[in-house]
Amino acid sequence: TAARVRYGGRDWDAQELRAAGKVDARGRLVMAPEDLRYLRDVSFDLLGRSPLDAEVQLAAAETRAQTVDRLTRTPEAWETWYEEELYYFLLLDNFRPATPRLTTIPQKLAAGTLTLPAAMQEIVISQYFNHRNPGNDTFVTVVLEQLLGMVVQNQPMLLATGKKMYDGYEGKLFGETGRSQADLVSIVLRQRVFIERVLDRQHRRLTGAAIPPAVLERNVERVAADAAAYPEVMKEWLLDDAYMARALMLRRKSDHQFIRSLYVELLGRRATYEEFRLFRNALQALADPGPIRSVLAKVLVDSRELKVEAVKDSRQWVGDLFVRMLGRAPTAAELESFGKAAADGHVRQAIQAIVDSSEYQGY
Repeated sequence: TAARVRYGGRDWDAQELRAAGKVDARGRLVMAPEDLRYLRDVSFDLLGRSPLDAEVQLAAAETRAQTVDRLTRTPEAWETWYEEELYYFLLLDNFRPATPRLTTIPQKLAAGTLTLPAAMQEIVISQYFNHRNPGNDTFVTVVLEQLLGMVVQNQPMLLATGKKMYDGYEGKLFGETGRSQADLVSIVLRQRVFIERVLDRQHRRLTGAAIPPAVLERNVERVAADAAAYPEVMKEWLLDDAYMARALMLRRKSDHQFIRSLYVELLGRRATYEEFRLFRNALQALADPGPIRSVLAKVLVDSRELKVEAVKDSRQWVGDLFVRMLGRAPTAAELESFGKAAADGHVRQAIQAIVDSSEYQGY
């Protein structure tokens, strides 16, 4: 029986697949350029980083829908969401949650035992959020502004009512009665505008664009009826024609994506939280983080953990480097110049040149 290989969601005859150029000389699956570009976009948007080599091979065997479904079920996708939410609420460093009830949120979201609104409620009612926003005025202001997008200075009665609830007194907010911080947060999270803002904010994070009004209306109705529907809504965004069209355009990496990608592409592993935190804080210290990106990258390029061996096949090495770091094959000129650098033993310099390029700043 002829050997069969899974590629693009179906089984192929191994010889047929090789003849079609979908398997290289090393026996590795080769994704079509547009499929690799899509995989990189989805990986950056869901995981906050580029895909590992093993993940490229796994995705090559799947359809796009299968890849998106698999990635949205991974704890890492929800760890990335969680970290971005902590950043949004400025729960950093000394205010970073440390109790299992909060640190296990990504695993619960991945398992489907916790909904996204419930996860956000856990964050906002936590002692860490309270410490970050001490006092009734600050707490209520941040809750109303960040969860509902309100300008509290224009809503003095709502602010006064929220402060009463915070202090343990009965008050009526948006037609509902409450008498505690937890009541205040619960009432706010039940508002339609909260769902609208969450969906729009997440859509912008994942796709780089505002959610179309008709899509927003449809998604709000769906999530309002079933809070567990958010992951399915997210998958629809990532498989939408508009998202696939945007995959053809270069989007600038956020500082967080830049850091995570450096570790994956240079060291072949994810950054630890402490490594990520140190790099993030360094980038945050400057109004223009561009120059410091090159400095931080050089720290990894020059590190002992980046294993540099003599290059035996310079063309193959350059091809692998460009696919891994830029998601495309090198041009003839790049193949020649980078191949010469590698052959002359200047591997680290070649890697640094890519990291310093304007193209590497996007995905």
